Formats: sequence, C-alpha cells, structure tokens
Amino acid sequence: MLKTPSLIAKQLQCATLAIQFGSQLHYPEADGNFTVWDAKQLASHRACRIEPATTKEVSAVLGVLASNWCKFAVKSGGHTSSKDASNSVGGVTVDLKRINQVELSDCKTQTHVGTGAIWGDVYRILEPQELSVIGGRVDDVGVGGLAMGGGVSFLSARHGWALDNVLEYEVVLPNTTIVTASEDSNPDLYFALRGGGNNFGIVTHFTLNTVRQGKIYGGQKFYTPDKMDALIDASYELTFSTNPDIGYWIGYIYMADKNVTLALSQEMYARPEKNPTVYSNFDKVEPMGNSMRTSVMSDFSMELKHGTPAGKRNYMASLTFLPSKEQDRRMVQFFQEEIEILKTQGKTATPALTFQPVPLSSIRNMKVRGGNAIGLESDSPLTLANVATSWTNAEEDDAIYASRERFLAKSRASAQELGVFHKYVYMNYADSERDDVFSGYAEQNVERLKEIQRSVDPEGVFTRDGLCTGYFKLI
Repeated sequence: MLKTPSLIAKQLQCATLAIQFGSQLHYPEADGNFTVWDAKQLASHRACRIEPATTKEVSAVLGVLASNWCKFAVKSGGHTSSKDASNSVGGVTVDLKRINQVELSDCKTQTHVGTGAIWGDVYRILEPQELSVIGGRVDDVGVGGLAMGGGVSFLSARHGWALDNVLEYEVVLPNTTIVTASEDSNPDLYFALRGGGNNFGIVTHFTLNTVRQGKIYGGQKFYTPDKMDALIDASYELTFSTNPDIGYWIGYIYMADKNVTLALSQEMYARPEKNPTVYSNFDKVEPMGNSMRTSVMSDFSMELKHGTPAGKRNYMASLTFLPSKEQDRRMVQFFQEEIEILKTQGKTATPALTFQPVPLSSIRNMKVRGGNAIGLESDSPLTLANVATSWTNAEEDDAIYASRERFLAKSRASAQELGVFHKYVYMNYADSERDDVFSGYAEQNVERLKEIQRSVDPEGVFTRDGLCTGYFKLI
C-alpha cells in the first residue's frame, strides 16, 4: 500500500467519491458554501470535500480513503482553530453537516443527535417541551468535537460536563464496521470516546441524557477594568458554592478595533428567578451595562456566538489550577503586559482572558457510567482559565503566538510557585500543535486509551502517522 499518496492519487480518490456520491462531493474551486469558524483552517487547501448523509455513507467514504491511504479530516461544527482538525490539509474533508438529526425519545429522557448538528439547533428543538441536554454554550459549536473533548455547560454544576451525559455513541470504526458504544455495549470504546478525542473512528450519532429545563435567568455584565479585583473576590467565594443552579465566569478583554479594555462576567441561574441571592457578591460590583434577562438556553448561546464571530484567525489556550485569588490577579497582570506588547506587534488582536470554576459536583460526575477518559482527580474545586485571541492580519501570527507562549509560561510558573498548579489541560481550549493534552490525564487512563486505540485501529488510520492526523493524537 502506498503510504504517501501523490496529489494525483488524492485527485483519483476524489474522483472515485464523486462517481459514488455525485453532488455530495465538492472541489475547492466550486465550494463557496463551505465554512469553518477559524480563518486559518478555512485557508487550508483540501483536495475535495465530501458530505455523507448517513452512517453507511460515512463507512463507504472511510473505506475508499483507508483502502487507498488517503489523508482526511472530519468536520462536525468546525469550531476549532487547530490545523487539520476539521478541514484537511491536502486531503479529503469529511463534512458531517448532513448528519444533523435531533430526535427526542418517546420517554423524553434521551435525544438522538447527529454529529453534524450544532448545539443551538438542539436547544431550539427541545425548548418548546421545556427540555434540554448538557451541551455547549455557544450556538454554532458542533456537537461532535465538544462532546468528545469535555463540554462545559450552563448546567454543569448539576449535571456535569457534556461528555458525562452521552449515553451511547454510534461509531464507524477504522475498518469501516459500524458499532454502538455504551456502558453495556463495547464499554472500553465508550470509556475512550468520553474524552479521548478523534482517535477511535468517526462518531456519527450521540444519544444524550435529556433533562427537564425551563427558562433560566442570566446574561453578561460589563465593567470598567478597575473592577476586575472585585470580580475576582466575588468569583473566588462562589467557586466553593454547592448551589447546583449556578454557572458563571469572569473575564478581561481588550478590543483592538476600539482600543478599549473591559472586565466582564457571565452569570447564569438555571431557574427563572431574577437577581438570585447566590450572586449577591457580584451584585455589589457596579457594571457599566448588562444583558441580564430571563430567557431560554438557545438565546444565551446565540449571545455568545455573536461575541465569537466566524471568519477571524484564532487561538485558544488553557491552564487549570486550584482556586486562588493571587493566581487570578497575577494572570490578569501578565495579560495586561501582553496587551501592551500586542498594541504594537499584533495591532488587530482582540485577546480575552476568562476564569471559570469547575465545581466538585462536576468532578464527581466524571465518575458516572464507569468514569470518563480524563480521570480528573481533585478534592477541591478547580479554576479553568482560558485565553482566547482573535485577529485578522496573517502577518501578525508569529507575534501573537509568541505572546501566547509567554503568557502561558508566566502563568504556569506562577501557579507552580503558589502551589496551586494542576496538570489538566482542557482539550476544547487547547491547540493541538502546541499543547500536550493527554499528559494532563490520569496516567493509567492514557495507557488504557492507547491499548483501546491499538485494538480498534491496528493499521493506525487515526494516529499521528496515519490518515486522520489532525487534533490531539494518542499514538
């Protein structure tokens, strides 16, 4: 078998798929409807894009690609900035956008969702019946990537992360076999898919735990930057709350186009109760403005979508640590230093730093249904810090990524000095070219994941030297 197919060989595979799938096959020069969130990914030159509409068609596509050793990437919602993750560099992009069904079970406790669906659409279908699933907070994020890497939700304090609320997966294995994985059927594969990323095949459908959920109260508040200290104090106290209805984060953002720096918070309460007392410390901090309201999940997810528009260049980075006001303040200081540098070296950059809690209830939920692949251990709540930067000028790439690494190095060293560092790196906020996510997982879980991958993928199709090489690789 030819392990490094030429451009001609890739074109032949595209032609083979075109014969079999007709108008579901698109060449780049006539593919104006294709989009992914990140401009860097969108600029990657693929050989072609295929849109299978069923699991059987996914199996057939994978058979053509694997038998001819042709590189590919798989797109769910395409909401990542990692190279080759959802738009293939030189190979075939397998776009699951047509596999977007959202079907509620008769008992209304499970929802069968296609990998190509986005979370906003899932919410909009369930909301008329006052139901919801544990999913993403941004409307246009795809179900697939988020639910296999983690999935912090507005409802995570009560129900845990998205990956811990997947009851069953439908998967096309590397040998094209179609299987289901659940706690009772293929339990090893079920374990691996809950946090193991795209290393075990192509997931086409998820069966999601479905919960009663009516309207919620929440929104964003905007502050002058001098209020960040008070927000850190309020956030720290609330990190230890056992109230299952809260979900919040605080942040600090610089908007280059306006030359404006703001502090901000997102405060969510999973009941239609205005100004809940649990947020009383936040209420003591006077905002410049706010969007607080009683509404439905999809409305709040659309608000966050507008704050992270598609079409820009992006990076994300993550750091986990034990709750610490001093660490928060130091990271804000490091962030302010980088903002000043970027004003001259990355003039189109809009960097944002956020802190969000991982409550003990979410950590305990990671042990349900046999436990997930992450193996996160902590006797304390954790803080998940995320720095995300968007920009428009490709000439600024080097300076902006250098800023990323400086900020992470300072922040990591500070957390270690303070004794609050935690090795976990949240996959959905990481960069597969720069971050070693699996080094933050439980060591025994990583070995188990590798054994499972070798058992389902002996040819190495989904390894870093195989065909689906984008995103975070185990082997």
